[in-house]
Amino acid sequence: MTKALHWRIVDASNPAVISEFSSEEFEELNAMFASMLGCGGSKENLEPSAERCLQILDKLDWEQLKSVGNIVKVNGIKGAVQEVRRMSKDLENEQSWFDDEVDEMPALFDLKEEDCLENDVGYIFELLRYACEWIKKSIPQRHNSERDVDVFVKTHIFSCLDDITDQHFGEMVSRASRDRRANARDSLDNAEGYHVDWMFTRHDLSNESWGQEFSMCERAGSKLENKSKILSDTLRVQKTIRDMHKALIKDIFAVGNGAVSKPVLNAFTKLLMPGFISSYFFIRTILVLYVGAGFYASIQLSEFNIPTTYEQLGDIVNIAREMLRVKV
Repeated sequence: MTKALHWRIVDASNPAVISEFSSEEFEELNAMFASMLGCGGSKENLEPSAERCLQILDKLDWEQLKSVGNIVKVNGIKGAVQEVRRMSKDLENEQSWFDDEVDEMPALFDLKEEDCLENDVGYIFELLRYACEWIKKSIPQRHNSERDVDVFVKTHIFSCLDDITDQHFGEMVSRASRDRRANARDSLDNAEGYHVDWMFTRHDLSNESWGQEFSMCERAGSKLENKSKILSDTLRVQKTIRDMHKALIKDIFAVGNGAVSKPVLNAFTKLLMPGFISSYFFIRTILVLYVGAGFYASIQLSEFNIPTTYEQLGDIVNIAREMLRVKV
């Protein structure tokens, strides 16, 4: 039995756990996550304007992406959209020369000028802009503290969540984790919750110090070699996300004086809770879901390396897509 199972968490990304599943059980668990994600493919989850933007940016080379990122700083999102529309026309014209040699492609080059008003499109271009800035400043190449990478890099990656959550960072204690430990049978009088590096909350939904907790990010360190910590153990994050979900359900019952409608209860018990684990210029995203009978399941949604050179700017497209999937 793995440690995760001891805590009633089924880690669907752990081969040791999956080996104990029948093929039918594994397919059922995957189907549960897929239905919660609305999966018919990741592209179907994004706003059309964001998908248009990501598709065309994915066709540009790193030099073009660098040019677009620099334009954002000078001319804003609208100027960047206009430049990408111009580039897309050039790509479309180039493709027309080879129509007889390649399969016909779907229309990718329909980024609209009014798309500059969409928040998700703004996030994509701003992320590209700041990636160019941290590369220009050689931040990845210098010695960094954990907080340096948070402030100069990861704040921009997580900024897509700004309009739906509040953010806190700097060694906070999760109240959800603290309450679970304090109420345990063998708890100590001075039991503390899990110390969290980043926390995503909603202050308008709770009077707790950090508000209603929804997600977190654990930092494994600012050095490349710390990445092994991420790969070897995600249990603390899984447990804390589970505690946040339990606290949310508890608060829903408290607001309703113990009476909650079945549709509301079903909606919240099926709520996907994201968590992040980071080290150096790397982030892994996991999802935690209540599956019934007191058990939770966890699955790895994505992992990505953050660009450290201009030649890697194409990775920004993947990062933006995965973060917007989490937002959805």
